[in-house]
Amino acid sequence: MNDLRMAIIAATGTARKRVIPAMDKQKLCTIVAIHGRDQHKLSALAIENAIPRYFVNAEKMLDETNPDFVFIGSPPCLHQEHIRMCVERNVPVLCEKPLCLSGSEALAIESLLASRQTPFRLAHHLRHQAGVAAVRKAISGNSFGKLLHVAMQWGFWLDENSVSASWKLNPATGGPNAFYDAGVHVVDLMIHLLPMPTEVTAIGHRSRFRASVDNVSALVLCGDVTVEVNASQSNKYPMNDLTLDFEDATINIPHAFSEKSFSKMEIISRGGAAVQEFDEVNLYGKEVEDFCSFLNGAISTGTTIREACQSIHILEAITKSYTTGRTIGLQQPEP
Repeated sequence: MNDLRMAIIAATGTARKRVIPAMDKQKLCTIVAIHGRDQHKLSALAIENAIPRYFVNAEKMLDETNPDFVFIGSPPCLHQEHIRMCVERNVPVLCEKPLCLSGSEALAIESLLASRQTPFRLAHHLRHQAGVAAVRKAISGNSFGKLLHVAMQWGFWLDENSVSASWKLNPATGGPNAFYDAGVHVVDLMIHLLPMPTEVTAIGHRSRFRASVDNVSALVLCGDVTVEVNASQSNKYPMNDLTLDFEDATINIPHAFSEKSFSKMEIISRGGAAVQEFDEVNLYGKEVEDFCSFLNGAISTGTTIREACQSIHILEAITKSYTTGRTIGLQQPEP
């Protein structure tokens, strides 16, 4: 696995902050080249991390370095074009979230990947930790009776002066609301843990920004489970917990939604309270490790293209619901 060669498209954003440091620390694979728009930033990043080459032309980078896979760290409005470049060269893709900004674009990307059977995963880091596996086991094993209700939130304070704020707050490049930002991780974990949603009803309002709806809450029906999902770009001190109410117990995970792996899971039942603890892991390293293992034939827990498309359809339903004031039905994906 360490012999795999990775190139990064749009390396000076989330990849610079999270993915490249994880690669340097864990030695999971070799970064052979990076791409971006600013040659000076690229040069500094390459020197700092001993990356041999950098490019302002992504297609030239792919043609000259022939990587084993690519990490795409660009804004979602550019993902389809960057994925196309990789598919045409038969290069596997690990792509930053969300997949794109519309259901029609998601289906076009799915068709594009299927045309060459290009290996693909969407980079949702939260899946890759022992605590999430423990939650899945608790749900599937019926350990605490029937699951009745789930609540999950990712709120944060978006600095409007940050470099990424300009595209995040423009609906044409970052989506119409906070669920297209960190909130999509909540939707992905809902898909990972629960039956596919069938109904969505939502409300949204603007508290800080003119163009983007920065506070959105939705109720989602997943099988027989009622799920509360919330996303905010205007919350300075959010708890960002995950809570699951079963017939015979409640599981609460403090700070489940963050850049770090969570450390404990609280189980409250008739017998009292118990705590299950987990070792800290670098989730951004884990998502790359999972993809490298996937390319070597192992089972992957990463987000598939079908799941990525389903997330976009859910985000569109949330937007349509708070815009129209109606409950929106969701079609189930074809097998």
